[in-house]
Amino acid sequence: MLVFDYWHVNSSLNALYSFQFPVTEVKFMKSKPPRQLYKWDRARVKLARPAGNMMASLPTGTEGEVRKRGRGLEFTSDACECCGVQVRISRMSRDDFELIELAEQFKSEG
Repeated sequence: MLVFDYWHVNSSLNALYSFQFPVTEVKFMKSKPPRQLYKWDRARVKLARPAGNMMASLPTGTEGEVRKRGRGLEFTSDACECCGVQVRISRMSRDDFELIELAEQFKSEG
């Protein structure tokens, strides 16, 4: 078990205190997904929730590519390993996805 020292300065007493607390889980900060839809163009994503259209439905976690179309985003799933079918779903928002990787032209921008 990891133990970190945390120093806290109490301004009213001007005293220095030491607290020890166990660290059970270390979380890394993910980069925030872009707010502008044009920066999502050609990004690699996975679905954050189930999605579907009149032809097919896809479960949460399906990976694919996003294209910017009109006012929304269009998701194209990766080809199925057994039959090669790809599903395309339009009119999606950025909240429907978890970002895996941005397109090359938007990686350097923050």
